[in-house]
Amino acid sequence: MHNMLEFQLYRQWLSDHVCPLLHIPSPPINPPPHIPEFPQPENDPSSDGSSPTVSM
Repeated sequence: MHNMLEFQLYRQWLSDHVCPLLHIPSPPINPPPHIPEFPQPENDPSSDGSSPTVSM
């Protein structure tokens, strides 16, 4: 995530400061990629959090 934001900042800086000085066209707009939400664990009511018992 950090790299993506840093790259966007760099592209914005190129568009705003470097390209006008060098009289070159700005890079095309690069939309940020979709970042899916982190999967949430299921709340299974049958799981009480205790360790299973092993019979021998």
